[in-house]
Amino acid sequence: MAPDIEYLEDGFYYETTLEELPAFSRNAHTKTVQKTTNYKNAEGNVMWSLTLKATFTYNNSSAKCTYVTGNAQSVNSHWKVSSKSFQKSGSTATGSATVKQLMNGKVIKTTTKKISIHCSPTGKIS
Repeated sequence: MAPDIEYLEDGFYYETTLEELPAFSRNAHTKTVQKTTNYKNAEGNVMWSLTLKATFTYNNSSAKCTYVTGNAQSVNSHWKVSSKSFQKSGSTATGSATVKQLMNGKVIKTTTKKISIHCSPTGKIS
């Protein structure tokens, strides 16, 4: 699946990918999915990233997120992850991170990014 690009006014942009991971369960109605958002500068260098991984079960009438995990990490020393959280509710998994941009040790910008994964009763991931 091609990355989704969200351009920002300051020249930075979010590049988000969604992929279905190999199934280790024998249950045919189980999917494990990973979504990763990279925050990049105009040159395409990653400043920080947010990854959400979730497992879903579905049966044509309903779907449920059974497991969620994730991570947020800074790749550039001018950015620092100050908080991150990952949760599930019904058929949706959500991850968020708050990241601070530093200059000379002082915070000059705070950004919060939220991503989510949804599973339909038929197993369609979005």
